[in-house]
Amino acid sequence: MVNIFNRIFRRWGQSVITNLLVDNYTNTVIWPDTEGFDTFTDNYTSNGDVFTVINKIIEPASRVPIMHIDKNGKEKEKSRTLELIQNPAPFMSLADFIEAGIASYMLYGNTYLNALKAENGLNAGKPVRLEYLPPPYTTIKIGTRLEPIQGYVLTYLGRNTLFEIQDVMHWKEYNPDWGSNFGAYGMSRLKPIIKSVAASDSAYQSMVSAFKNQGAYGILTVLGVKDDDGKLTQRSTTKQQLSALKNQFKPGGNMVGDTNRGKIAATSKSVEWTPLGLSPIDLKILDSLGVTRGVIADAYNVPNQLLSGSRDRTYNNYQEAARSLWTNGIMPMLDGYLEILSQWLIPQFGEDGTLIADYNNVEVLQKNKKELIEWMVRANSFSRNEIRAAAGADPRTEPEMDKIYISMAEVPIDEQMPKMEDTEKFLTFDYRENQS
Repeated sequence: MVNIFNRIFRRWGQSVITNLLVDNYTNTVIWPDTEGFDTFTDNYTSNGDVFTVINKIIEPASRVPIMHIDKNGKEKEKSRTLELIQNPAPFMSLADFIEAGIASYMLYGNTYLNALKAENGLNAGKPVRLEYLPPPYTTIKIGTRLEPIQGYVLTYLGRNTLFEIQDVMHWKEYNPDWGSNFGAYGMSRLKPIIKSVAASDSAYQSMVSAFKNQGAYGILTVLGVKDDDGKLTQRSTTKQQLSALKNQFKPGGNMVGDTNRGKIAATSKSVEWTPLGLSPIDLKILDSLGVTRGVIADAYNVPNQLLSGSRDRTYNNYQEAARSLWTNGIMPMLDGYLEILSQWLIPQFGEDGTLIADYNNVEVLQKNKKELIEWMVRANSFSRNEIRAAAGADPRTEPEMDKIYISMAEVPIDEQMPKMEDTEKFLTFDYRENQS
């Protein structure tokens, strides 16, 4: 193999081979690695679009009150499960807890929640603390097809910590790629759109570069050097002189950049500047940012109208988009998390029921409730208690509150409509016998 390369270099020359390799490899797009988790971490910490879209969901979701209801749908007055998630660990609030759990799922496709249990005392065997295991440092012990997960291993700071399967709640995104792990790992939503994320990074870099250059894009031609009488002489310009002149107009030079805009250049040479203008690709940078931002938003069910730069931000559209964010993005994500959390955590305390989110104080959702209540009132087909339930109020105990009223004189419907025996009396009544 070495002899083959030696013969190629001797025949074609090292510089030719080097240029060939550079031309081929530098023109080849190298996509970010999506097999590890570092890429997704970098996307969230360095790409403004990814950060903004994910935060559109996790921040509002973390502020929604959580309730524990029993199997009959009534709120439990005392819940050890709810008490724990409200204070899951030192220096962590309920908002922090919800935000971290959903963010991990949205970013990596996996959320690992570990329950630390008391070994002695009255709370022996009961969870006393909850902590998240970071997906970039957590691996799954793969078993068989019927029992694919045997446990979890946290590798951090050179130390491996094993967690039993029953001590970890694993919430994962659907992953069609089983590979060699039977689909035990979830798939990040960023994986199928990684090209759009990479394009977003490149577009932002190009935009910043254009701002830094401030339009210094063209050909600088040195015509010659003027003598003492002002006549132009065709004196040759050295490479060093050309390089020094060109460097003034390169990024970082003293004639380009936002801080150097409007400066006057001074030179002893006669030069000519031929502006080339921006290429069509340069002119489409901002448009491409809108496209890539929209792809990222679609992956997380975030309406594009809520993002900066949207051209469709009228008041009505914005209000509808804000409502859509809750119904299609925030609520499914929060409800899904509370469902799996309930199934895993509540039985460990010997309790029943489920954890649910209370959306009654979400302002953008109240318009739908108002329209529903107005429709129920106009329909004359619902009892007052049913209307109160739609409004989120407790039912009243008066018997009349469970009756359906019609608009005429506002009386119960069973009193307004004549009964069958009364109808028969009207049909057989002879007014001649009793004209009064």
